[in-house]
Amino acid sequence: MGLAAYLVWMSLTDGFFWVIVDYGATLLIVFAVHAMRKSPATKWIVASIAVSIVGALVQQTRVTIDPYWFDFNDVYHVIQIAGFYLFFRGGL
Repeated sequence: MGLAAYLVWMSLTDGFFWVIVDYGATLLIVFAVHAMRKSPATKWIVASIAVSIVGALVQQTRVTIDPYWFDFNDVYHVIQIAGFYLFFRGGL
């Protein structure tokens, strides 16, 4: 149901901001679940969420190293690679 509502909303809206809002809400839910569990994976998951938030902020502020070869989307994806690595470590 949530996916269907999201797909309808995104088909009517042309803004990446709403993707970040949806992604952020999901990260907050994952954070809340892990904060309550206090498992060994918690530190890795919380770190991955923090890195993902930094990546989203970098993308929204359009921080660019080189506008032709390494723009804000590239910077975001490099940061997100680190976030996914931390998430993977938490899953181990």
